[in-house]
Amino acid sequence: MLKTILILSATVVLATFAVQCDHSGRKMNNNEVITVQNAFRVKCVAEDSGSWRTEIVGCVTPDGTIIDAGDKKKVGDKAYDCVKTPGGVSLKQSMHTASTNVKATGCRAKDGSVKKIGQEFVEGNFVRKCAPNGMGDIVGCHAKEVTGTIPLNDSRTVNGMIYKCEKNGANYGFKAQSVQQ
Repeated sequence: MLKTILILSATVVLATFAVQCDHSGRKMNNNEVITVQNAFRVKCVAEDSGSWRTEIVGCVTPDGTIIDAGDKKKVGDKAYDCVKTPGGVSLKQSMHTASTNVKATGCRAKDGSVKKIGQEFVEGNFVRKCAPNGMGDIVGCHAKEVTGTIPLNDSRTVNGMIYKCEKNGANYGFKAQSVQQ
């Protein structure tokens, strides 16, 4: 009888131990969702066995709009699609329509600043270059953890994460996924 009580007591103590995830040094509670790199939503999933994992569950647009994996949203004149992939998610942005102002002297960024023709600037995870038509054309992707611009249709691996910049027709995507699958 005493042996049964001790086993039950030990089980209760172990069951109440809180399992936390560790994402790049940040402790997360079970089911907690955080924004990473101002671009992705990561969730902590604690298993009954005591193990844990993080999974990418959504995207964040350059203006901070949250989109769940598998959903689409229109933000201003852009359409975003947070696409589920085997390694996480990919944020795809539909291209703007071309401006008719061919005599533009610059481009207006989302933050309201004006960029000179030929100047590159970062908006969220996309690197744009100010074109003569007054539009900021996407020329690559940006991640805080990666030095420099990730060219279109290229990737970089840093600290166990793969950062991929994609262009497919008129759609652009930036994807971050763990090297471990």
